Amino acid sequence: MDGNRGLRLGLSDFAIRLDLIAKVRGISSAENYFKDLPEKAKNQKTYGALLNSYIGNKLTEKAEGLMVKIKESGFALKALPYNNMMTLYRALGQPEKVLSLIQDMKVDNILPDSFTYKIWMNSCADLSDIDGVEKVLDELKHDGRFKYDWSIYSNLSAIYIKEGLIKKAQDALKETEHKIFMKKDRDAYKSLIIMHSKLVDKPKVYSVWKKFARVFPKRTNTDYICMLTALVKLGDIKGVEKCLKGWEYDGLSYDIRVPNVLIGAYLR
Repeated sequence: MDGNRGLRLGLSDFAIRLDLIAKVRGISSAENYFKDLPEKAKNQKTYGALLNSYIGNKLTEKAEGLMVKIKESGFALKALPYNNMMTLYRALGQPEKVLSLIQDMKVDNILPDSFTYKIWMNSCADLSDIDGVEKVLDELKHDGRFKYDWSIYSNLSAIYIKEGLIKKAQDALKETEHKIFMKKDRDAYKSLIIMHSKLVDKPKVYSVWKKFARVFPKRTNTDYICMLTALVKLGDIKGVEKCLKGWEYDGLSYDIRVPNVLIGAYLR
């Protein structure tokens, strides 16, 4: 997309090109490209692309310095750059810095999105602060913008399972089920199947799979991999074999990952 070929880069294209330069030529080249951009091209997207490059390479000081510039330039208008920084801090094992960023967002009047709430919950869980997790949930409920977001409750159930709070995990999954049955979402059903397998609840795993089959008569290879993996976790080898026959009967394109689930179970 060179200018001498008669193609003019749009403002979004600059961000894409910066991201590619960082991946192919390295951070220094990306920084030089950003530095040479016309001022009008130094916008929310190009700043975000450079920030993501720093975060992807875990260059914490550079990311923090750029975040300051993003805020000073007035481009920190949404949760995305904050979320990206939170992802970095969690990857570095610094969940307390995530909580500090949440406070910054509140001061700056930046509304959290669903990912913000999830990473906020997970950071409280990293600090073994279950009360903190539940306070985040209360804030979420009062927010009112995420009425049908099943993934938040699925994330909550995963936290409870990890902490051994089985009853609370089950309650969170009931909320997840209530929400996904109001909207058709493949990933939501598959998340439920995996979560119930972690709770060693075989009847629930089969129940959700049956509902899944009614809502999505044409299942995919990844759908079967999800169910097979759940059944292996439950130790239900006969169920795995029966499910594999169902996959063969559906006549989907061959995917070695599907029978590999059963092969791995046999080996173990």
